[in-house]
Amino acid sequence: MAFLRSIHGGGSLLPKSQTLSPPKISNNIQKPPIRHRHRRRPTPPIFISTNLSDVNPIHLRDLCATCNHSFHRFPNILPDGRSELVDVEKLRLALRHSSVVVSVFSRPELVASPPESAAGVDWYRRMIPLTPVTGKLIGFGRAVSDSSLTASIYDVMVIPTLQRRGIGRMILQRIIRLLTNKGIYDIAALCSDQEMNFFKACGFGDDILESTTMMYTRSGNDMVVTVSAVFPQSRQSKINTHLKKMEALVCRTLGDPTTPPDSSETTALTISKSHPLPSLTSPTSIRVRIKSTSLNYANYLQVLGKYQEKFALPFVPGSDYSGVVDSVGPGVSKFRVGDRVCSFAGLGSFAQFIVADEKDLFGVPEGCDLVAAGALPVAYGTSHVALVHRANLKSGQVLLVLGAAGGVGLAAVQIGKVCGATVIAVARGTEKVEFLKSMGVDHVVDLSKGGVIENVKAFLKTKRLKGVDVLYDPVGGKLTKESMKLLNWGAQILVIGFASGEVPLIPANIALVKNWTIHGLYWGSYKVNDPSVLEDSLKELLSWLARGLINIYISHSYKLQEANLAFSDIRDRKVIGKVMITFDDPKTKTSSKL
Repeated sequence: MAFLRSIHGGGSLLPKSQTLSPPKISNNIQKPPIRHRHRRRPTPPIFISTNLSDVNPIHLRDLCATCNHSFHRFPNILPDGRSELVDVEKLRLALRHSSVVVSVFSRPELVASPPESAAGVDWYRRMIPLTPVTGKLIGFGRAVSDSSLTASIYDVMVIPTLQRRGIGRMILQRIIRLLTNKGIYDIAALCSDQEMNFFKACGFGDDILESTTMMYTRSGNDMVVTVSAVFPQSRQSKINTHLKKMEALVCRTLGDPTTPPDSSETTALTISKSHPLPSLTSPTSIRVRIKSTSLNYANYLQVLGKYQEKFALPFVPGSDYSGVVDSVGPGVSKFRVGDRVCSFAGLGSFAQFIVADEKDLFGVPEGCDLVAAGALPVAYGTSHVALVHRANLKSGQVLLVLGAAGGVGLAAVQIGKVCGATVIAVARGTEKVEFLKSMGVDHVVDLSKGGVIENVKAFLKTKRLKGVDVLYDPVGGKLTKESMKLLNWGAQILVIGFASGEVPLIPANIALVKNWTIHGLYWGSYKVNDPSVLEDSLKELLSWLARGLINIYISHSYKLQEANLAFSDIRDRKVIGKVMITFDDPKTKTSSKL
């Protein structure tokens, strides 16, 4: 048990008879003028409890009567102008449904007479420990929460004879501390117009929902701030938070993702407009409002049920994404609300919001396009880990990239040029070939006009090069078999994927004789087995993006409702670079009354 005083400069806990006298000032020294503006009266000895069992509903009803306060939202007003008393049984029910209860007790004799005039209280009464049993209920406050996202503060009151002594502020601070310890930072205080100034004095800001409610939130080191001043674009974010619903693309059954969502009861994809909003799951978790998420060939295979990882139905597909931090846990130190971030998720990014751990997010530097950053982690991360970490690509080596106009292929081409390699790109069709030439590729092979072997050999001969040092292969099939005939002794083969639908057979006897190194690369497995590799890789890629060493080309952008068109582009190989799903910034002007 401990005696408490206001942390904002409340008066001494000692009775007047025991307070220390100020030192006397000599008459020849001019005294500064005494200012009495907003002088707070001393705080009496009090006991603050957060134990529900310490609150007697009968005593709480008496406190409500003394404070002329009612638990009813719209109480009946008696002829004398006072609020009708609340039934004790209803008070018990309200207490049971409260997530946080704070009650304040003081000595009974101080309730009848102010503490500054209570110097004559018998000394033996002051020796009796102050507890909820020996004290009188003089202050109260409570909060109701969903235990995960939001909370509302109700019924903050202090007995009139002890008001303006910092007790109400202490009640409010204790409630906020208990809620934030649970990771809850979206806190509303339901108050009347008369109580508005009190909540403003305690640091609450104007309500962004345009109701009579005040709002509290956390941003960085500022524990109590005005919401609209921190993140004025967060209106729709706050509304979604309170409604706990969001829009998401859900795979409800395995099947063809190129069929429009909800076009029949049996389509694989459906658009859910009331998908549960994800909650913060740990002190270091962060909720991100997604701006863009990329659609990869792996997502196409996921919905078809042909991907190497199988997911339980129903599921929200996932990929790399970018967005803005919407909410942070109490243990987060790297990011603040409003920061721009990007990351990767195996599931869940095809939705308006996603929750990730702080260590899995990467800040997007100023000057980088946020939508483009959503295309970076998987495609460019795969190519970077493959070429830099696994193959250790060096300046002057020859890099052959199959499927060079696709997402990972185009990334490999650019990373190869950054590393100083001679890059040979293989693609199909005039449009893709011309685009690759514009990217500064050393040589482009158009498969629609002939095979790979003779074309590449002719180029190598003109450059006086012996052969290919690194083969980057996301295609597989017959093309892999032909490309192996171009490899040097000691060459490296990077097995990235099988977009052709055919897994190639690499003869072990030839690999033995020519000392080839074959690397299988599944980028996603690094997240579990060696996450530091991904962290270093993405940091370097973001640095390159900010410096203009690499550029992310987005072929098409679609809304969530048009996801089938994006899947069709992937299936039909119409994509040059990346295809994205984008979400609009929230602009809806909606008012709400809690």
